[in-house]
Amino acid sequence: MANKKPKLTLCMVVRNEELLLPRCLESVKDLADEMIIVDTGSTDRTIQIAEQAGAIVIQEPWEQNFSKPLNRALREAKGEWILRLDGDEELVAEDKGKLRKIMTDPRVEGYILPIISLLNDQNVVEEEVSSFIRLYRNRPDYVYEGLIHEQVIPSIYRRDPKAVIKSADVRIKHYGYLKEISDAKNKGKRNLEITLEAIKREPDNGYLRFYMGVEYRRQNERNLAAVQFAEAMRRIDPKLPWASRCVQAYTTVLMELGLWEQAMSIAEEGIRLYPDYTDLVYLRGVIHHQQGNPLAAVSDFSKCIAMGDPAGLNYVVSKGIGGYKSYYALGLAYRTLGKNEEAVAAYEKSYKLFPARPVPLYDIAAIQLNQQPSPWIGQYLENMMSQPNKEKYPVIADILLSLREYEAAEKYIAEMANHDPHYQFRYLLGGCYRKRCAYKDAIRELSKVPVSSPYYTEARLHLCACYQYENEAEKAKDVLLQLNGDENLFARLSLLFLEDSKDILTRGVRRFPEVKSLSKELEKIEEAILHVGK
Repeated sequence: MANKKPKLTLCMVVRNEELLLPRCLESVKDLADEMIIVDTGSTDRTIQIAEQAGAIVIQEPWEQNFSKPLNRALREAKGEWILRLDGDEELVAEDKGKLRKIMTDPRVEGYILPIISLLNDQNVVEEEVSSFIRLYRNRPDYVYEGLIHEQVIPSIYRRDPKAVIKSADVRIKHYGYLKEISDAKNKGKRNLEITLEAIKREPDNGYLRFYMGVEYRRQNERNLAAVQFAEAMRRIDPKLPWASRCVQAYTTVLMELGLWEQAMSIAEEGIRLYPDYTDLVYLRGVIHHQQGNPLAAVSDFSKCIAMGDPAGLNYVVSKGIGGYKSYYALGLAYRTLGKNEEAVAAYEKSYKLFPARPVPLYDIAAIQLNQQPSPWIGQYLENMMSQPNKEKYPVIADILLSLREYEAAEKYIAEMANHDPHYQFRYLLGGCYRKRCAYKDAIRELSKVPVSSPYYTEARLHLCACYQYENEAEKAKDVLLQLNGDENLFARLSLLFLEDSKDILTRGVRRFPEVKSLSKELEKIEEAILHVGK
């Protein structure tokens, strides 16, 4: 009997999760002895998928209350332990053995597990880590409380104030914050309504105020978010699990609103309460830099690197805050100080720690452009990037295009266009030829972009400009007539010609800095064109 393996019940509440549910259930199929899924009104194949996976499915109407269906699942569970997952999550495969092992400790009532949320940032998927109790013993007294952002811990401590709740490195991966998924689900409005109702019932509940701020920020209602975070801070107990998250979120939203002095005040208070919370030191560094104190920013970012990512259970951790993110911010601060050599070294470390995010390479190239010819920069980037050519060449081309180094970029775009029929490369190659005044070559490439391509309209505008520069006005007119359905056509074409003027000015400034003042005149013209376009 001593070696008896405790049984585990998976408990879930779902609705319209047909796309993500299979992955979730697959991740626990060899682990869970029982799966109880409460469906609150799915209109897709969610129920069939759950039943085919062997789950017991209970259908209940949705009553604007997250705790109610969860507690229904708990009442049906027969396992000695409960694992709670959402439909857009999965248990990390390498951690299954750890989960089985920790359930054998007779002293522990529950475990707080790390939730790794995937986030989209500049077309790069990054990670944010938070921690919640997701594994606990199945006892009749354990119930969820709250209409939304429901909690089970209060009921555990009511049963036994000395109950042992530990942390465990059993990771759960969460996909629901990825933009394409969150946009499709569109749960923001629902969550706001439920949270508002919960606050009406408990106006002094700081936890609800905090999550109200979180919901408002997700809706880009930053002023409303700041109000709720401030209300939460007034009710804060620094020892509560959500307290440090509230300080971090409040500081961030004040920064987004440009309220730098207020943000500094909250960040300083947070660092006093949580001196090992790297994220707050990082935010203070950003504020120092913004307020014109790059030396203090260098100090804070260097401290973040020395601290590393925070390990506290009550912290929401932006992965890389003690590594590549702080190295990048350090590079920005050094660049402000005019210490380009130190800036390049920091950017290089940032990129090497996280090669999926090539942003530091753009900054390095911009610095090197004042010292090295563009072919040297291209070769430097090739050496820095270890990816296959088909992956790194488009990035290198984009970096060189951002610097208006069209001839250097052309080499990489042409190589890709020769091996990949993707019409983006034809469009880019034609654009490079146009910028170099090789108009016949540009016309040849731009003419290859078909109507079905998303780059068709832009390619036609470039084509029109090429014909105009070649003094073939009738052909330019014909191209425009093919696009007569675009009401902003002439504004866009004007901006294209204006961009050519900017290119000429950019090259001129490198040799004759005194002509930089002309850029203000071009900005005025651009504003006028945009105004007419509207």
